[in-house]
Amino acid sequence: MKTIEILEREHEWIGWMDECLEALVASAQAEDLLPEAAYELLSLYESFADGRHQDKEEGVLFPELLAAASDQDCEVLRKLLSDHGAERRHMVAMRGNVLGAVHGQSANVQGFVREASAYLSLHRGHMLRESEILLPMVARLLMPGADERAAEGFAAVEGGPGDPHGLREQILTLHRRAGLPRPPAA
Repeated sequence: MKTIEILEREHEWIGWMDECLEALVASAQAEDLLPEAAYELLSLYESFADGRHQDKEEGVLFPELLAAASDQDCEVLRKLLSDHGAERRHMVAMRGNVLGAVHGQSANVQGFVREASAYLSLHRGHMLRESEILLPMVARLLMPGADERAAEGFAAVEGGPGDPHGLREQILTLHRRAGLPRPPAA
């Protein structure tokens, strides 16, 4: 299914972003936060992971699924939506802490570590739910016509098919800057 292929690719990229965030948390814990890299990564999360990716799920995929969803399926979708809201709140708090750290407020470094750690914990559970529950739900409920509509809707959110924003390369650049090895699938 096209929808599943797109989501799996994006989940892989988001996993790479999570690795970068983990590296930034480790740097911050060693009192060596790289605010420019943190700010750039948070901007990428906000525009892609907590932006366009979630827009695809919330505005395109979930409405298609709701047409055939059981009460239990609807509860799963509500939980995923709740996770999205909590992730966005952590992003706002992380950005505020990074800005404070740039201006020399050392307490904000620990605030960044706290918020980033909470985000990563929440996000890992969310990604697990999407892999183990949402994607099988998509395979079970999305008929071929709905899959095609969802894939077209995803492309519309991105502004075209594929990776028109060069997102993969942006993530790999952040990976290199964080001193991480190239992801195996890259």
